[in-house]
Amino acid sequence: MMTGIAKDSPFEHPDGSGIRIGTRTNIVKGKRYDNSYLVVIPMKITGRQRLRKTLPTLEKAKEFAEKQYRLSKRHGQAAFKMTDEQRVDAVRALETLKGTNLTLDEVAKYARLRLRPQSGTLTVQQVVDRMLQARDDMNLRPRTIQSLKSRLTKFCETFGYANILEIEETDITKWIKNPKLSSRSRLNYYRAINQFFIWAKEEKHISDNPLSTVSKNKRQEIIGRQDEKPPAIYTPTEAQLLLEAAIGEEIFPLLVIGFFCGLRTAELQRLKWEHIRFEENEPFVTVFSSNAKSRSLRNVRLNKSAEEWLSLCDKGHGLVFKKKATAWIRYDKRIHEKAGVEKRDNGLRHSFGSYHYGMYGDEIRTATQMGHNPNDHSLFSNYRALVSEADADAFWSIKVPSNNKKLVQFPS
Repeated sequence: MMTGIAKDSPFEHPDGSGIRIGTRTNIVKGKRYDNSYLVVIPMKITGRQRLRKTLPTLEKAKEFAEKQYRLSKRHGQAAFKMTDEQRVDAVRALETLKGTNLTLDEVAKYARLRLRPQSGTLTVQQVVDRMLQARDDMNLRPRTIQSLKSRLTKFCETFGYANILEIEETDITKWIKNPKLSSRSRLNYYRAINQFFIWAKEEKHISDNPLSTVSKNKRQEIIGRQDEKPPAIYTPTEAQLLLEAAIGEEIFPLLVIGFFCGLRTAELQRLKWEHIRFEENEPFVTVFSSNAKSRSLRNVRLNKSAEEWLSLCDKGHGLVFKKKATAWIRYDKRIHEKAGVEKRDNGLRHSFGSYHYGMYGDEIRTATQMGHNPNDHSLFSNYRALVSEADADAFWSIKVPSNNKKLVQFPS
């Protein structure tokens, strides 16, 4: 087939656009067939070589010319500088968006923030390292940093090398639902990972926290039912045996305060003699905000039994227990073995909470003494077992053995 253009046919359309349309005569083996129409977009519009396109009808040729002219007015020469690959990519994208009423521009703007954030593309491990450094710069307690680090390090064993932008909620929840983890461990991991992604969003490493849409019911499904067993506590007799076995040990005064004041282990390890106010009309122990987990100052009253047991100690200066945490563990183990009592996790604090509530029946009062938010009933329930009034009375009446009225001196 041969085509020819009538010399007098080209005309400008739209007027003043510079775009011209010419009539082409289609000839096959010497025979003339219907005309077609050639649209020529000049270089001054495209910014590169002329664009030529043949259309079967004059109507379609005019539509194409008008469309190209509008395009040039809206986006200038850039619309004509697309490579063939870019045009193919655009066509595929438009096919994907068919029926959504979304434009390529809308999708591109949405994806730009999420797939190419301002801070660049980083791995999960890189962002974890940045977060831990930021937390370290905040001068948080080493134990707080270590707890967060240990959980995120475990998370990075699976996702450390992954692009943080590609981590989805299903990836995280599937990982947390590991059947080898207890429900409490799952909750701790969930909180640490959620905290991590909240920070990553604040720092613009991601645009959305993948866990932000997890509903309360979904979260319960991920974590599982919490262990509703009451906390393990020491009986009054076991507490008596432990206290007697600890006399003469450097850990002894803290065992007394742990039982009768309910301080956390970390609070006990940071306690100083100056914090124990023996001279007051009603002696008490001060837990300063810098030492408390909740960062709140509180005074915990010393009852008569605690005063009697502490009278066996010669008050020193500075830290009550001057050794490291590893030494604390050794002392604690030795005392339990000496007393013949099975160790209870957080048994001192659990016992205090249970017997204090058993004595006074006032949850708010007990929670306040333990350094909890009085309104946080679910948290308090982790530290209180049900005890009888008789057991509570026996616990708060534990007496110092008559043959131990001597002073026990500790290094100052």
